[in-house]
Parts: sequence; structure tokens; C-alpha cells
Amino acid sequence: LGEAEALYRQTLDLAPTNADALHLLGLVTLTRDPVEATQLIAKALKTAPKNILFLSNLAKAQNAAGENSKAVNTLKRVIKLDPKNDAAMNSLGVLYAGLRDQRKAEYTLRQAIKIRPDHGEYWNNLGLILSASDKKTEAIEALEQGLKIAPDYPVLLNSIGAVHRDMEHLEESIALLEKAIAKAPTYFEAISNLGVSLNDAGRYEAAIEKFEAALELNPEHGETWRGLSKPLMTLGHKARALEACEQAMKLAPGNIIALWERALVNLLSGDFKAGWSDYRARPMVNRKKWPPPDNPVDQAADLSGRHFVLMGEQGLGEELFFLRFAARLKENGARITACIDERLVPMVQRMGFIDNAQSKTTPPPKDGEHILIGDLGWFAGWGDITPPPVAIAALEENAALIRQRLKNAGPGPYTALTWRAGTKGPTTLYKVAPKTALALAVKDLPGTVIALQRNPIEGEVEGLAEELGREIADFTDLNDDLESMLALMEQIDRYACVSNTNLHLAAAAIASGAALQCHVLVPAPAEFRWLADGEFSPWFPNMALYREDPAMDGQKWDGAITALGHALRDALKQ
Repeated sequence: LGEAEALYRQTLDLAPTNADALHLLGLVTLTRDPVEATQLIAKALKTAPKNILFLSNLAKAQNAAGENSKAVNTLKRVIKLDPKNDAAMNSLGVLYAGLRDQRKAEYTLRQAIKIRPDHGEYWNNLGLILSASDKKTEAIEALEQGLKIAPDYPVLLNSIGAVHRDMEHLEESIALLEKAIAKAPTYFEAISNLGVSLNDAGRYEAAIEKFEAALELNPEHGETWRGLSKPLMTLGHKARALEACEQAMKLAPGNIIALWERALVNLLSGDFKAGWSDYRARPMVNRKKWPPPDNPVDQAADLSGRHFVLMGEQGLGEELFFLRFAARLKENGARITACIDERLVPMVQRMGFIDNAQSKTTPPPKDGEHILIGDLGWFAGWGDITPPPVAIAALEENAALIRQRLKNAGPGPYTALTWRAGTKGPTTLYKVAPKTALALAVKDLPGTVIALQRNPIEGEVEGLAEELGREIADFTDLNDDLESMLALMEQIDRYACVSNTNLHLAAAAIASGAALQCHVLVPAPAEFRWLADGEFSPWFPNMALYREDPAMDGQKWDGAITALGHALRDALKQ
């Protein structure tokens, strides 16, 4: 290419407007300097303004130079000159997708396919665009159509494997990606994608192996470093996970997802000061609307005369968890308003350090400094100190009703169960423990077993009771009545569960004097508040933890459930 460039430049010294030399020199310089390539090909078009090849390559150069809108207009010129130009239609569809105009992208690619239905790449691009538009079933259909045309095309196999993963068809995803790699052993994207699918399937060691293999091929790919950090952290390799996050951020400094995941690694590792600083990058927050505060509050600062308006932003449990950080602001003289989920308002008003609690659907006061609740760990200046859960006492009217309901349900002691919580999503955790194994741990305990599962599947509680051969009291309706749930937490004896809103209410009840014992089943990967390892969390010091073992294929919960059963029986003996 160096020799070619020299010859083209010699040609242009002799004939400065030679269109072929300008165009070809533009192609030679495209990867090195797309801006110069754009200028050269545009100059060639002055001599040959209707040359379709020149126009198509100008669009490529404009795209490479980041001038996507100009590239769109250039491709429109191509299509106007040649309405049957399927390659231009395909390129235009991909450009529309890059500009996040999914509707135009889909339409344009379908036009390309109508002109040339036997082109596997076009079906691949359509499938990816449909998947990005959350039309997963249609995406699979398009990609499978492409595979009929090109059954051994690794790019199609990689794409359909990724879409199957998004649909949680993990075994199908793994098989397709392995097939893509078999066809193209150095196909970096497929190897990295396979690492993601293996991680999602809980095959963490295999995931690490694939991520590392991908990075040998392309050590400059930040997303793969970010992917590697997840199974490393799940398996407890904290230092290596942090190093992977650092590499991801080094390669993509503006990637807030990498910053947020470094926050989670630090929080899981117990480096709370660094974790809360990075946690401000959490992707579920609209930072254009709520920019992060510039400076944390000094621990000894006099805050008299300052009014902090705390804006709720996440779920019920998150709001209860983060409000503990506001206590220091009140101690230092500030006035506190909490704008939170309306179901929490009466409870938060009873916390003692909140001057006013109101629904976050009500316009917040304008006279205060607005702080997102999730920023409090950093803003309130706690550093590595872990403030305890805040005490909230149940209302007597609710307590009386719960006492009667428990009496009607059966004799004590009372053991409550929750086996599933959370929602599935890229920034959330879905937590589930094996309910039958959980229930078997309490099968022979005296007293009454209570189901507290939010939104149980139809027949789920009855089926569990049948498996155990004993009645289970169904209190699942209390998930919609938080005051009554708080009262229940004050009066039951044990709660075995995964992390959920009720657990935060349990913490509030324990802090106010309840004798409740909480036994928390922690799935892998763990939420930051339970840390990466250990039998207790500093955020909930009175709760015992039982962890899924991610290294034990097929028996990940056995140790935790056995330990839970022993702990429950030992408590009864005492």
C-alpha cells in the first residue's frame, strides 16, 4: 500500500484532477486518515459526479470519519442514480441503525433483501436491527433465513447465538457460538460472545477461559475486559476482577458501564470509599437531568441552614437502604426532605432524622439542594464506614391485626420463606434460590411455615405445601401492604429468604428491637451489599448469610441449604 500511495501521489503531481488517482488514493488512506480520504474522494467526484463507485466509497470514508449524516445523504444519491443498488441499500440500513433510527434501518434492509434475497450478510444485518428493536422472535427468523442461504457463515452463527442469549436460550447460544468458532477459530467476536453466554449460564471457569482466549487475539477490546471481570468477581478473584475493570476503562475512558462495574467490584471487595465514588456512574440514572454532586460533605462540616432534598430513584429496598447515609447530614445540622415511593412515606417519616417525607410523584421543594438517594454513600462522606440500618417501629394498629392473623394461621414459632426476588435486566439482579430445597430445610421445624413470596406463580404455594406434607400459611398478599409487612417482621421468629424489600423491612424491625432471626440465601453473583464472601455483611450485621457456591457445578446450593438447616435447628436447641 505504501508503494501504491507513492505512485498515486506521483500521478497527481502530473495530473492533479485525475479522478481515478484521487479515488484510489482515498481508498489507500482510508484506514489511516479517513478525513483525508473523504477529501480526496470528494475531489474525484467533482470530475465524475455520478460515479456510483466513487459515491459508495465516499460514504464509507464519511462513515469512518464519523460523518454519518453526510454518509446517509451520499448513499441516498447512489440509490437515486441506481434504485436497484442492493449494496447501497444495505449500507444505508446499517447507517440508520448507527443513528438509532431503527424504523428506517429495518425498512431499508428489507428493500436490500427484496432486491437480493440470497445475500446472507443482509439477513444478518436485518436480524441484528430487529434484535436491537426488541423484536427477538423476528430477529431469529431473519437470521435463520440467512443460515439457510449460508449455513457455514460464522458471522450469522455469531449473531444468532447472541440473540438466543438475549432470549435466555443459553444452551442454544453456546452451541451456535461454538459452531461459529469451529468454522473460524480466530473469530474474536464469537469467542468473546461465547464467554458472555458461558458466564450467563453459570459456567464461570469456562467463561474466563474464553474471555482470555479472545483477549489474546485482541487485547485492546475494552468490552471483553469488562466481560472478563464478571466471572472473575463471581469466583472471588477480586484483584484480577479489578484489574480487568481498570483495563476496560483504560481502553474506553468514557464508558460509564465499565466505571459502574468497577464500583460494584470495589463495593463487593469492601473498598466502600472507592466504590461509592464510582457508583455515581450507575447507568440507571439520567445524569443529564440529575448531574452528580461535585464534592462530598466533610464529616465534621457544619450544615446548619442547608436543606437537602433526597430524590428516590430505584426500588423500595434501595431507598430504605440508602437513607441510612442521610443520618450524618441531620446530625451536622441539615434539614432533610425525602422524596420517595409513596408506600414508604409514613415509615420514613418515623425514622427520626427525616424532617419531611413525601411521594416522589409530588413536585419536590425548590429551595433545597437536590441529591439522588443513591449518591448519598459518597456525598455524605462516610468513606469506608458502614452505618447501620435505620430503626422503624410498626404501628400498633397493624401489629394488632398481624398478631391475630398469626394466631389464626397456627402456633409459633413462625418461620417465613421467600425464594425469588428482583427483575431480569442489564442493570438489575434476578435472585432465586431452590424453593423445594429451602423448604426442606424447615420441613421438620415446629410451629408454622409462612410463604412471603411476592407474585407467586399460580399454584406455587400449594404445590410447595404438598411437597412438604404440611400446611403453609399464605401471607403473600402482605407484599402490597408494607406497614403490615413491617409489623409481621416484628413478630415472626425466623425469615429465610433471598434479598428483597421485606429484608430491608426486617432490618428496620431488628434495629427497633425485634427478635427476628434473618437467614439470607445469597445467589452468585452476589449483590454488593452482601459482599463477595463471608458469613455476615457489615451492612446487615445481624443477618446470617448462606452463599451459592459458583464453583460447584450442579450442586451450587447444597452447602448453603445444609448450613441453613443446621443453623435453624441449632437456634431451636438454644
